[in-house]
Amino acid sequence: QSAGIGNAGDVNVNVTGVVDIAGRRDTFPSGIRSTVGTGTIGNGGNITVNAGSFNLAEGAALSASTFGEGKAGNVTVTANDTVSLTDANIFSTVQAGGVGNGGNIEINAANLTLRDSAQLQTSTREASDTQSAGIGNAGDVNVNVTGVVDIAGRRDTFPSGIRSTVGTGTIGEGGDITVNAGSFNLAEGAALIASTFGEGNAGSVTVTAKDTVSLTDARIFNRVEAGGVGNGGNITVNAGSLNLTEGARLSAATFGKGNAGNVTLTANDTVSLTGSAFIFSTVEAGAVGKGGDININTANLTLQDAGVILTLTREESNNQPGGRGNAGNVNVNVSGVVDIAGTEDGFSSGIRSGVLQGTEGKGGDITINADSLKLRDGAILNAPTENNQKGGDITVNVKVFEALNGGQVITTTSSDGPAGKITVNATQKIIINNSANFSDRFAKLPERVFNILEENDDANSGFFVSSTGSGNTGNIEINSPKITLDNQGILNAESESVNGGNINLNVGELLLLRGGSQITTNTGTTQQGGNGGNITINAPNGFIVGFPKENSDITANAFTGTGGNVQINSRGIFGIEPRTNETAQSDITASSQLGVAGNVNLTTPDNSDIQNSLTELPQSPIDSEALIASSCVVRSRERNGTFFITGSQGFPYRPGDAVPSVYSTVGVQSVTNSISEKPRRRWKIGDPIVEPSGVYRLENGQRILSRECSR
Repeated sequence: QSAGIGNAGDVNVNVTGVVDIAGRRDTFPSGIRSTVGTGTIGNGGNITVNAGSFNLAEGAALSASTFGEGKAGNVTVTANDTVSLTDANIFSTVQAGGVGNGGNIEINAANLTLRDSAQLQTSTREASDTQSAGIGNAGDVNVNVTGVVDIAGRRDTFPSGIRSTVGTGTIGEGGDITVNAGSFNLAEGAALIASTFGEGNAGSVTVTAKDTVSLTDARIFNRVEAGGVGNGGNITVNAGSLNLTEGARLSAATFGKGNAGNVTLTANDTVSLTGSAFIFSTVEAGAVGKGGDININTANLTLQDAGVILTLTREESNNQPGGRGNAGNVNVNVSGVVDIAGTEDGFSSGIRSGVLQGTEGKGGDITINADSLKLRDGAILNAPTENNQKGGDITVNVKVFEALNGGQVITTTSSDGPAGKITVNATQKIIINNSANFSDRFAKLPERVFNILEENDDANSGFFVSSTGSGNTGNIEINSPKITLDNQGILNAESESVNGGNINLNVGELLLLRGGSQITTNTGTTQQGGNGGNITINAPNGFIVGFPKENSDITANAFTGTGGNVQINSRGIFGIEPRTNETAQSDITASSQLGVAGNVNLTTPDNSDIQNSLTELPQSPIDSEALIASSCVVRSRERNGTFFITGSQGFPYRPGDAVPSVYSTVGVQSVTNSISEKPRRRWKIGDPIVEPSGVYRLENGQRILSRECSR
């Protein structure tokens, strides 16, 4: 007899109480099935279950599939209470030999629980021993739950979860996975996966929760697999808050021919990654396509204990050539605080975008817009390039930026491509400060995840653009009213053999360098060629302040090349001076060991008198204990001497030099008893305050604010 022609019927189950389906014998599961058989022509029927609650367990299954020419049916389960699957499955499949689209799976319930490798799955299957690969789109999976979606556990290599897959050799689009819930928990190896191994785009994954989305040792993947031809779908999470812990992963990647999808996270409260949790979009070895972008929109972002956000084009691996395609961008928009801190097992928390050795493509940009950004305890922002194309730029727009205890912003090149630029705009202040007891510097991840081109073994907080290859060193631009570098804080645009990068600082009020801090564009750090980069500090209404004995330096030096140019425009420079070579003092230099020195140009008012005077003052130039609100200056009766009234003309040019007073003077007169014998008492609250008329230099060199006594 010939194969059948015609549509299969529907299966409808309507129960007010519990539907409970469990068990299997040999290879035959308990369950409900709708099938278009091999060689038949016609659409499969739908499976619909309406119940108070629904339980599927111990290998049982609901299945709608097509082996012939026709669409697979849909599977819909609606429950007033809970839908629970334990070691059980709901399938809609285009099987090997099938030609037609797969059906959709829809769950409507108060709660959904998947345990012990339980799955909701739509797929178009690869070829079998006797049948060719299926042809048709995989169905969608839609979950609508008012309460909790709780997916946890795995058995052997099979995770609990939701999956939509287009298999190897198939032709068809992957289905979308959409989850709407009050809250969403994914744990203990569970996964949501949308992928394509065949010819067709992967579906997208969207999770929306009113409250919390939580991933603990769990995965959400969207992939173009090896051999796949098509673009990856997107991963989108909308939640009150999003928490990833214990190695949880959100990944959009391409291993085949096609672009990786984007990852977009939106949370009303917080996005938090802790305990080696990752969000990444990658162009893997052997892949040809662009990396996807990672977009984060939230009130607060926290990355701790090796929490990482990463876009990457990966190097050669497992006999596959390096990936070919630009790495994606990372865009962070936060209304509150971005707090990136700490390390775990030697690996830094941070945000990275890079292109590795042997790859083709540009590095992605990292952009952070927030109220404040903190990089603490070894955390990093890093955009390296190891190929012949440009590395990504790093741009930060905040009110307050802090790099503390080894926090670093890095762009580097180890090959022909130029390093990216670092730009930080902080409308209030920037603080770069090390802790004296912080010694760990971890900027390297495991080989399977990311290979930082140059491990940085120092613990200095700061901004680093560098070249260890032939590519140009990047530039640093900082705009802020107040910039503080303390405890060996660094702004570094150095190179080994090419020209150093440029550093441009626009300072509104104060640039403060303390504790061995450095601003450097040195080149020839391995005693090779290259000219020193330029340093421009523009503070027309501000001051540059260092401490002479703390060895904080501004340097644009070279080894065999020409030293760079240092241009400073400010109202005043204190405690740091231009010199021909570096010393143990705080210096400004543009020297070259074997080449021509650069230029140091300072545009400031003449403050030499203030500088020289201040450097010779004692630690306590004015004894506050001796100040009395109504005091005045007179000659002592016991000892003759002289004093000078300098008044509003300020300090003399040098100690010992007299400046003519603007006040009239008279001959020395006797002091009446009423003045000389009047007992001194300390000023108390409520006593009148008498303004001083000038600064007076006493016989011992001490300066005091006072006034002339009445005669």
